[in-house]
Amino acid sequence: MLHSISIRGRFLITAMLFALIAGFLCIFIPMLYSVTVYFDRETVVWFIPPKNFWLLGLAFGAVFFNLLMLAFKRNYITYILTAIIIAASICIGYLSFLSVTIINNEHIYIKDLFDEETYLWSEMNEVVLYYDEEENYEEYVFSLSDGSQITMWNNPKLKVGAPALYSIFQKYNIPYSAQPAP
Repeated sequence: MLHSISIRGRFLITAMLFALIAGFLCIFIPMLYSVTVYFDRETVVWFIPPKNFWLLGLAFGAVFFNLLMLAFKRNYITYILTAIIIAASICIGYLSFLSVTIINNEHIYIKDLFDEETYLWSEMNEVVLYYDEEENYEEYVFSLSDGSQITMWNNPKLKVGAPALYSIFQKYNIPYSAQPAP
């Protein structure tokens, strides 16, 4: 037994290895999932909200702290707590896959956790890009015919897909303007 690793040491090593691997998984798993599930050749722009990455990080963080807790204290209470934390982590991890925004040639599809909305381009009245040069902030505001609005932060994926968006605006005769932020 002199050259064996203790239970505490095994949990600590597992926690450290899990923390190293979890960082990479938090970055790539939401992207891989959304590319696999929501792939469509007609998609102009798709992006994943940052909350997906944060939720998956929270789930992995809970497992990490759970492993640390088991390294220092192991009794029936910590085992029950471990089961509860693992179940909660699975639920939070599941929630991290549910949000996506897809801009297609025919519509905008926004899925936010359990809410799904599809907005057809034919229902759009106007698109305005508000910008603030001092804060380097831009956001698109899509005005619908029923009076509601969709607001999207101009993220890097939207900037790359901007030429395709402008051609969609022209195809559907949607007025587009860029204005300073109010």
